[in-house]
Amino acid sequence: YNKLDTAIHILKRLLAIGDISKNTRSMAKLDLGDYLIMDGDIWEAALVYGQVGADEKDSPLGEMARFKNAKLFYYKGEFELAQELLNILKSATSELISNDALKISVFIQDHLDDEAQTEAMNKVADAELYFLQNQPQKAFALLDSAKSIKASESMVDDIWMLEAEYFISKKMNVQA
Repeated sequence: YNKLDTAIHILKRLLAIGDISKNTRSMAKLDLGDYLIMDGDIWEAALVYGQVGADEKDSPLGEMARFKNAKLFYYKGEFELAQELLNILKSATSELISNDALKISVFIQDHLDDEAQTEAMNKVADAELYFLQNQPQKAFALLDSAKSIKASESMVDDIWMLEAEYFISKKMNVQA
């Protein structure tokens, strides 16, 4: 309902309860991290994801936390570090997380070596963060800007796909 402050407050209250299961605590922390990102508190989210990753070392929740942490580095434009973390996840996680990690890792690999492509990639990463933060107007403006930066055909294809995925998620199939 776009009431991030309320959601964050409720999750923090839940986490303050001493007698909840480890699984419930980890799931609540993953949700809290997501809401903190939406609220713009990226580094607090990274801390929360890191806690889940440490608490749930070899579990699917730990894998999800490590994936979300890698995406944070991607959003912040730290592409080399994000790619290192994603490469680890590609081989050591569930198929769903592995596929998502592979998708972002390949995107980084395809566009990292060229300065113009890296500039466009920064805009795409920022746009993805804006989509997550429910700010599609800012995201689309950045994506349009990225297309105009001597972007490669594959970069433009990736941008079109990202836009289509957004429209599909909003059930706007004609636009997609």
